[in-house]
Amino acid sequence: MIMQRIIRGFIGLAVLILLVSGTACRVRPSRAALEEGIEALEKGNPAKAVHILEKLVAAEPANASACANLGLAYLKTGKTTEAVDQFQRAAGLNAEDSRPLEYLANLQQSAGHLEEARDLLTQAYYRQPLSPRILTAMAGLELYLKGADDARLWLRQALAVSPHYPPALYNMGLLHQNWLNDQAQAKIYFQQFAKFAGNDPRAQAIRNGTRPARASGKSARSAPEIETVLNSVRKAIAGENYDEALVLLQQGRARHPDQPDFYWELAVLQDRHLDNSAAAIEAYRDFIRRFARDSRMAEARTRILARENGATASDGAHQAFHFTPAPVRDPKSAAEAHARGLTYFQQRDWNRAIYFFTRAIEQDPKLVNAFYNLGLAYKANNEPENARDAYLYALDLQPQLFSARYMLGLTLRDLRHYEESIFQLSQVQAAQPANPEVHLALGLVYQQVGNKSMSRKNFERYLELDPKSTEAAKIRQLLGRK
Repeated sequence: MIMQRIIRGFIGLAVLILLVSGTACRVRPSRAALEEGIEALEKGNPAKAVHILEKLVAAEPANASACANLGLAYLKTGKTTEAVDQFQRAAGLNAEDSRPLEYLANLQQSAGHLEEARDLLTQAYYRQPLSPRILTAMAGLELYLKGADDARLWLRQALAVSPHYPPALYNMGLLHQNWLNDQAQAKIYFQQFAKFAGNDPRAQAIRNGTRPARASGKSARSAPEIETVLNSVRKAIAGENYDEALVLLQQGRARHPDQPDFYWELAVLQDRHLDNSAAAIEAYRDFIRRFARDSRMAEARTRILARENGATASDGAHQAFHFTPAPVRDPKSAAEAHARGLTYFQQRDWNRAIYFFTRAIEQDPKLVNAFYNLGLAYKANNEPENARDAYLYALDLQPQLFSARYMLGLTLRDLRHYEESIFQLSQVQAAQPANPEVHLALGLVYQQVGNKSMSRKNFERYLELDPKSTEAAKIRQLLGRK
């Protein structure tokens, strides 16, 4: 099927445009009429393509490839209504091809219907959850619908799937430059884009020393002004004027939303001086979401764990306690605490297991198995948010730990974060295509979001891989089989 390679990029402060360049993807090269229509499109003669493909679609109305390419030919000749009709038909005829839905989403976006565009792109995402093109396009929509933080999450997913994908690298650069005001990170992403984008004119300009122009209307405050505010905060804290410090930090954060120090000091104030666990946890999480590469990331995670865990070694009661990371890693003590955690886990004593897994992490923050087992204990103790965070910490240390990624996908499903669940489980599926459990899990998530075709596809693959499992009979009944 001939479809255009979509590159979405953030251009300027609040404008997202679509750059397109034609490529061909032949699905049924044996059909002469389809080949002729494709050739006409490739040679820049869409009117001829329309003439050829209209006859083919009339003769074969169930030919998804012909419908999709006729939609593209209509689009190139300015017949938008007819193009929409053909893209809709193609999307219904081929439940696995995401590209007709991507074209429909782009048409809605061009018309300013962002919510409708997101709904269509979400359906495309369900069909191809590991497509960096779709993930990058989702970032563009989320930038305007929800903001820079959500856009960054989608771009991170795109780069997790394809670290050298030029549109995601370029958009990350623009996001950091124009929205997050992190010029150092912007430079890194632009340099990576220039390295992998070939002859793209923007890449050539960057190689020649010209970075994309910064958007007007948003400038960083001066460093001396920021330091003056922070000094006032420290002075207030030293005098135990915590309410004054709180007001100063909230005002500073509002005026300087791109400066991590205000978010960090606010979290520390809530944690160590106001002793407000809920506010401290939320402040640390906000810091982590916004400033993922900050050197204080590990400490923020440790403080979250300290605030969230409340088990004691003596009676297993869920009571609050505080700890600070050991000044020096102690792998031996960590291994001993981890072993005790495993013992309590096997005894189904979840609180004590959580306590000792946390102690192991305190002694050795790089003990990935302790984070993973902590997630299992949290999940068993019906604490899905904490389980999610523990799995994420484990994956930060070891991205290829697919057992943690699988459990993260299940936990996200429990939290009803279905899009994130699909993304995580699809990565496991790509790495372990013969794993029946991941097909079952994906089938259940797709069922939750109402995507019957993808749900059935995964359930059928599950039955092929594990036809005698305890769940097989239920799945056959669900599919209407005997």
